[in-house]
Amino acid sequence: MADTAERMRGGAEVRRRVRARIATLTTAEVVERLRSADVPVAPVLALDEVAHHEQVVANGTVLAFEHKVLGLVHQPRPAPLFDGEPVPTSRSAPRLGEHGTEVLLEHGWERAEIDDLRAQGVIA
Repeated sequence: MADTAERMRGGAEVRRRVRARIATLTTAEVVERLRSADVPVAPVLALDEVAHHEQVVANGTVLAFEHKVLGLVHQPRPAPLFDGEPVPTSRSAPRLGEHGTEVLLEHGWERAEIDDLRAQGVIA
């Protein structure tokens, strides 16, 4: 396959042969062979493997935090680094009524009024 036209004609056959050969190897063997040929490669991971992969752990790519409702949650950290530091993550969204008292107090309501609204079921 010395030129583009030959590669276009023979490409499907090459892909079939490569797929057939790769099917006889483990993922680790394929990755090692490609790396030894200076091909950038990484294995495809199952979702439950991602958070524990050595590169993900080394880069701090996935954060774990305790959520009030969901329990332990893993999520990707924001990608940007500023001066080598990750962007601070925000806390979980507030639950219904979680900050109601604080918001009403900041806007001049009296605690007794707020307690009355809560007793009437007007606020959570």
